Order: sequence, then C-alpha cells, then structure tokens
Amino acid sequence: MTDKNRKGPGGENSRPAARPHAAPQTRSLSLKDALAALGEERSGEITEKEAASGVESIVAGGETVPTTGAGQTPEPQISVSSGAEEAGGAPKTKVFGGSNEDLKYYQEPVVGWLVVVGGPGIGAFRPIFMGSNTLGSDPGQRIPIDFGDEFISREEQAYIRYDPDDRQFLFIPNLAKANVVSIDNVKPTSAVRLMPYDIISMGNTQLVFIPFCGEEFDWTDLPVQPK
Repeated sequence: MTDKNRKGPGGENSRPAARPHAAPQTRSLSLKDALAALGEERSGEITEKEAASGVESIVAGGETVPTTGAGQTPEPQISVSSGAEEAGGAPKTKVFGGSNEDLKYYQEPVVGWLVVVGGPGIGAFRPIFMGSNTLGSDPGQRIPIDFGDEFISREEQAYIRYDPDDRQFLFIPNLAKANVVSIDNVKPTSAVRLMPYDIISMGNTQLVFIPFCGEEFDWTDLPVQPK
C-alpha cells in the first residue's frame, strides 16, 4: 500500500490538522484617547543630535527648546497663526503654551452648527459657540439668522447654550417675543435639550442642529489647555 492510499483511524487519509487562524485584533480609539496620545507623543519628541549629546529637548513651533534640568522638559507648546503679517508679508506665527506663555484660540472655538434646510437661507449654516448664543435676524447676534426672513425677531428670538461641564446643548425660547419657535413641531415653553438633527423652526426658516462637541469630544480634551 502506498502512502497515498494509507488511511488513518477515521478512515480518511491522514493529514495534519489545519491550524486555526487567530482572529485579527483591532483597537479603536475614541477621539478623546487619540488626542491624549497625540499630546504624549508631541511632548516626548527628542532630536537625535541632542539625544546623542545628552541634551534633551522638545520640538515646539519649529524651534528646539532645551530642558530646564536633568530629566525635566518644559510643558508642550503649539504654534498658532495669529493672522498678523510680518514685514515680508508672510503670516506671523506665535508660539503659545508652556509655563510662561498663554495659549489662545485662533478664533472662538465652534461647538456645533445650525444648517438652513428651509427658508430664504437654504444651504447656508451658522456656527454655535461655547456658552450662551443669541439667535435673531440682526447681524450682531451671536448666531445671526440674517437671510431676509421677516418673521424672525431681530434680537434674542431664542438662545442656544452649550456648557462644557455637562457637554449638553440647551435651547431656550424667548417667551417675550411674539414670534413662536418650535423644535420638531413641538413649541417649547422652557429650556429643552437639543439632540442631533433636531429641526428648529423660526419664522419661515428651518434649521438642523449638528453638534460637534459632546460626550465624544470637547475643547477641554485637548492636550494643551487654552488659558
């Protein structure tokens, strides 16, 4: 009998058992964890030349900053364009952060948006900012719905508030105004929590609420805190 025809105890040709493949392991990071990891990576950058000479440093804003002592590094810094121009016309870049610098936002940070899906401004959007936001047709409102809808009050038709402590959005109607607002066809008489894709109706305008900050991310999660 040839090896080809030799059979094992089970009656079938004896073959080595196939090794089961291990299931690939995947790791997903939340936005908050990814930002924390980025901060650790940024603060630990050391140039090869300085590591060889025993001088530790971190790279911040394109400049090498020496350490303040053995095993100690200054706090991480970030570069933010200030919008100002130098003599040569190139945008001037300031380095913020660290113990002797104040980190500032380039502009007021956005925490969400209102997207116009009906009415005179259809297709446009307006950013929502941290804290209390006034809504009205006047351009001076923090959220100006100034697309020509005559049925929206000029000032303080309503308010949207975002609190980074509880990471929630609240919609507060101004009951002193004659024009009534609604959320998903419900006319609130007190503060209500906004949920993603809620539709806010003001006059002849419909706005969809799109959050950016919330449980998954807030500006306070950044590795370097604004001051």
